[in-house]
Amino acid sequence: IYITSEERKQRNRQAQAAFRERRTEYIMQLEQTVQTHAADLQNLRAKHHIVSNECLMLRYKNSLLSRILLEKG
Repeated sequence: IYITSEERKQRNRQAQAAFRERRTEYIMQLEQTVQTHAADLQNLRAKHHIVSNECLMLRYKNSLLSRILLEKG
């Protein structure tokens, strides 16, 4: 229970070193998560662009087919 000043300093140094190591590991994990999310976002934007173009094309086709039906009555 009673430790010397030098032992206390040594424990504090070890605790701080462990804390810095945990913090570094946590930051690396967060950076990896950010990279993963950035890649996912890029993929989703590309897919959205494709689907948006497809939707526009289908609306145009629908409009043409509706005109044809109205003309044939």
